[in-house]
Amino acid sequence: MAPLSLDSHFPQPGSRIGPWLLGERIGKGSHGVVFRAVNANRPEIGSFALKLALEAGDPRFEREARMLTRVRHPCVPRLEARGLWLSPEDEAHPYLVMQRAEGLSLYAWAAEHELTVRQAIGQLAQVARALEATHEHGVHRDVKGGNIRVSPAGHTMLLDFGSCSYPDASPLTGKEMPPGTPLYRSPALLLLEFALAGGTSGTYTVEPTDDVYALGITAYRLLAGVYPPRDSYGTALAVAPRGLNDVCSEFAELIVRILGEDPKARGSAGQVAEELEHLLEYPREALDKPWVANASRLATEKAKPPAPPRVARRAWAPLFVATGGGLALALLGVQLTRGVDRREVASADPLPEPKASEQPDAGTSLGEGALASVSPSKTPPSSKGRISQKMPDEPLPTQKRPPCTGRAVLVINGGCWRPAPSDAELAPCDDDLYEHKGRCYDPILIKGERVPTSDDPK
Repeated sequence: MAPLSLDSHFPQPGSRIGPWLLGERIGKGSHGVVFRAVNANRPEIGSFALKLALEAGDPRFEREARMLTRVRHPCVPRLEARGLWLSPEDEAHPYLVMQRAEGLSLYAWAAEHELTVRQAIGQLAQVARALEATHEHGVHRDVKGGNIRVSPAGHTMLLDFGSCSYPDASPLTGKEMPPGTPLYRSPALLLLEFALAGGTSGTYTVEPTDDVYALGITAYRLLAGVYPPRDSYGTALAVAPRGLNDVCSEFAELIVRILGEDPKARGSAGQVAEELEHLLEYPREALDKPWVANASRLATEKAKPPAPPRVARRAWAPLFVATGGGLALALLGVQLTRGVDRREVASADPLPEPKASEQPDAGTSLGEGALASVSPSKTPPSSKGRISQKMPDEPLPTQKRPPCTGRAVLVINGGCWRPAPSDAELAPCDDDLYEHKGRCYDPILIKGERVPTSDDPK
């Protein structure tokens, strides 16, 4: 069953879905499209975000609805209603109506403001609290900047629970890798990926510590402007953004700990939130000065591997060789199976090979012997299954139009666009970016407006 295209048969602004009157389209992704909507019978209660599935019977919408009915937190959108829309072919497409999250995605918000380290700590602390509430019922499984919204007042919301998991959730798709964005995968998930590449069958139940790890990647990306440097197998090095140690060594140490290999050392989302909130109270003047992510310098300087040396995986190397990886994966909670039912699976884009400038000059986080029986290519295959958002033919509803000002700002199709950071400039693009002639761009918005991005209400 092919997803709907946004043609004349698809609901348009001004039409109705049940009691909901659709306003402008404010976002689109690979699974859904988001409209501003009001209840035609109760317009006084304000506007909401209505997210409609592009594919009939999409199970992600049921999954998201169930989680949102369980999680109650000011940093998680409130579910208002749900229902089905019948297409002209009489196919039932689920929709969700939820609290509309104002503002910009996290990375876009940082780009539009003079970000300070204290502000970064505050936004991440709110996300950690949202994760704490989520982990009482399940796991999010797709924590990243594109799924975090920051309002003009600084209120942060964690969005897009379509890939979440909870104890009684039914399988999502039919593959072996759990869902999630490759660049945010934890070491345990990457180890499973390498094992699967070598023909070892297995499943992995994503844990709350994997969400915390993704929050650590988000913190690094927010402050550095690029993703952490990676070893030759694609594992992020447990390092802090360059210069952060001079401003707040405690924050730098927290990021390093979260990005480490030991899941237990990361702490729970609640513990991370407490540490971040404690840092917010520090009276240091440096925390309130504008923070500039020197991405170009970071991308060209060689990254040093963390100290002390990583011993654990080297110790697993002979076990991996002797058992085909089974025992080593079991140490990380990966349950190896052969010919058993598959659980919790979704699209698994291969992790992009980091650029040469982002490689460490010595050492890796995973000894070569540990993967001798798997023998993955050092250059993972390209992400053929990923589909970028194509740049629209006209400006987005809240996008700035010429004259466009600012360094490296371009005018494309009548709108103002900023090239993506160097680590994400080439397609396929992140969910909150748009592709044009093989490169990725970020829309520049009118101050105070929300960015239209992927299939979540942003």
